[in-house]
Amino acid sequence: MTLIIVALLSVLVAVAATVAIRRRNAPKHRAPRARGFLAVASGLGAGVVIAVSTAGATYAYLNAQTSTGAATIQSGTIGLTVGSVPSISNLLPGESAQQTVTVTSTGHAPVDATVRVSTANGMSVHVAQGACGTASTPVTSTPVSIGSFAAGQTRSFCIRITAPTTGHAESSSYPVVLTFDSVQNAG
Repeated sequence: MTLIIVALLSVLVAVAATVAIRRRNAPKHRAPRARGFLAVASGLGAGVVIAVSTAGATYAYLNAQTSTGAATIQSGTIGLTVGSVPSISNLLPGESAQQTVTVTSTGHAPVDATVRVSTANGMSVHVAQGACGTASTPVTSTPVSIGSFAAGQTRSFCIRITAPTTGHAESSSYPVVLTFDSVQNAG
C-alpha cells in the first residue's frame, strides 16, 4: 500500500515539473525537446528516489502461533460396594434377626447414599449406622438416606429384619433385596 502511494506521488511530481517548465518557456518560441526531456527525467528521478528511500522501511505486524498437544479429559466415577450378607434361617413369626453390612464408596467423588428394600409377605427392615442394637430407621421401597460418603470411605450398617406375626408358612423362603444407591454429592 505504501509503495503504491509513493509511486503515485512520484508521477504527480514529474507531471508538475513538466507543466511548470513548459509554462515558463512557452510564449515566445518553441523550447527545444531536450529541455522538456530533462524536466520529465528529473521529475521521474525525484519520484524514484522518494520511492526507493521509503520502500526500504518494513511495515509488518508480527504474528506467532502455537498449540498444545491433545489432552485427554476423563470423567470420574462414583459407586458403592456392599459386603456379603449371609442368609437368615429359622426365623419365627414376629422374631427379628440382624446382620452387619459394610458399604464402601468406590468412586472418585463424594456421594450421598440411600437404601431401599424389596421384600414380600410383610417383612419389615430397619437400618442403623454402626453396631447392631442402636436405634434404627425403617426401610421401605422408598429410598432412605444413609448419609454422605467421601471417596473411598467404608461404613458399617446394621440391617434388622423382622418377620410378620401372621401370614407366613413354615419352612418358607422370602427374598429380601436391599438396594444401595449413590448420587454425586453437590458439595
